[in-house]
Amino acid sequence: MGKAGATGKTLLPEKRISIMFQKFRALRKDTQGAVAIVAALALPVLVLGIGGGVDYVRMLDMRTKLQTAADAALLATLSHRKLNPRASSASIEAYFQSRIREEFQRRFANKGMELTDISFNLQLTSDGAEMAQGEVQAKANTFFLRLAAINEMSFSVQSEARFSTSRTEVALVLDVTGSMAGAKIAELKRAATRFVNTIHDRVQNKDPEAFKVALVPFSQYVNVGKQYRNAPWIDVPPDGWRTGTIRNNCYYMRCVAYKWEWKELCWYTGSMDGNRKRVCRWRKVKRCTNYKRYKRNPCPSTRQIRRYISWEGCVGSRNYPSNLQPGVGSSQRIPAVMTYQRRITRPEMHYYGYTWRRNNCPRSPIMRLKNVKNEKAQIINQINGLRADGLTYIPAGLIWGWRVLGHGTPLGDGASDADVRRYNVQKIIVLMTDGENTRAPYHNSRSYAYKDHGSSDTRYANQITTELCNRIKQPNPATGRRNAEIITITFNVRNRTIKNIMQQCATIASFDVNSGQLEDVFDQIADKLVELHLSR
Repeated sequence: MGKAGATGKTLLPEKRISIMFQKFRALRKDTQGAVAIVAALALPVLVLGIGGGVDYVRMLDMRTKLQTAADAALLATLSHRKLNPRASSASIEAYFQSRIREEFQRRFANKGMELTDISFNLQLTSDGAEMAQGEVQAKANTFFLRLAAINEMSFSVQSEARFSTSRTEVALVLDVTGSMAGAKIAELKRAATRFVNTIHDRVQNKDPEAFKVALVPFSQYVNVGKQYRNAPWIDVPPDGWRTGTIRNNCYYMRCVAYKWEWKELCWYTGSMDGNRKRVCRWRKVKRCTNYKRYKRNPCPSTRQIRRYISWEGCVGSRNYPSNLQPGVGSSQRIPAVMTYQRRITRPEMHYYGYTWRRNNCPRSPIMRLKNVKNEKAQIINQINGLRADGLTYIPAGLIWGWRVLGHGTPLGDGASDADVRRYNVQKIIVLMTDGENTRAPYHNSRSYAYKDHGSSDTRYANQITTELCNRIKQPNPATGRRNAEIITITFNVRNRTIKNIMQQCATIASFDVNSGQLEDVFDQIADKLVELHLSR
């Protein structure tokens, strides 16, 4: 192979460096003076350019760190604002300034930098939220730019934060069965009232929709209120007298010589105490003390009875699986549960003169969502009106707790899916019971006779309770969140089965308390909900 010409050679890096040094040595030996003059004139410009660049890079670094300090101070101010909702704008501004100075001292102490001005502004946006804006101005000493009489450089940073516009909707689903009568219902009223007062005092968001509360008292049924008689989602028969046929008992109890006395009799409430004894509501009745049984001859197998049927606001369950769905379609409306009364006049019966009611309809109706900010008094009045009566079917209260938080039929007061995403709405059910399920729907099959909760199939009632809890806890595809979060409370409950069901049902917290502890539990729940509300 032939040798390459000189012009075609590729110089190695070491050779290039050697040639460069040779040229510098030749320049040094030049004695004509032209190069020295040019170098002398260019040196200050060169030093100023390089040094100014160093100062500029240094200032950019300081500005970045100051921006970080301003952001940290504004976030701290945001947290302070949430924890102190009643604080004035002036005190919030003073807090921001103090946090800026703390951050500045920690980050820039002895670095030739000085704060010149701090400003803070708090204002409402068009959608009712609060917007905080902070601006910090500072100056720093220069080094190389002093050659150009520039002794310092000033700069400013701005930080902005939007205060939370989260909203919270809570359904208090409260057991008002007969076992709650007396001291227990009084304790529940005090606890729920303190809950509402705590929420009102600590949540001071100017948005009236910020925190809402609904009330769902339940026993064997739920009372929605007689005002919904003609609503399209309910099926209510007309009131009036009805004549029916019932089976007859051929053996009667007859008083001899009408010997009576007043006695206290136990009316079973549906709950058991710690010794597995029935919890009674004692009533004084006039009872026969001297009687004998005899058989009427002839004895008909059936007899006619006349009752007055009326609707007092109670509703039952739809057929399975519609009883696990909050929305109401046109194909199956929610069935009304009628109350029928008759006055028993047969002298041989110890119920003589007593008006008998067939079902256990709570006398306290539900309360739709109300905002705590403006309607606190109405909420507390509704709580104080709670009355205890009837047996226990927990799913009756749980499904209506879900419904009062919903946006569609039947009530539609809750936030829509779009508002849940926009305003960061959290929906929460607080479920409290003091006993096990003692009633269930009649069900020869899962599609029959769900209207009446007259069955005593506790196992089936527990099964419905678990299924309904699981439905509520499922994520809503439209929002990416659960349909509702659940907090459960068992109050003086001894039954281990229902305790386990309530614990498994809860998503936020589950409490098991005795008498005297309910107020503390409601305080803890209020604190927890306020914390969740302010942290979102």
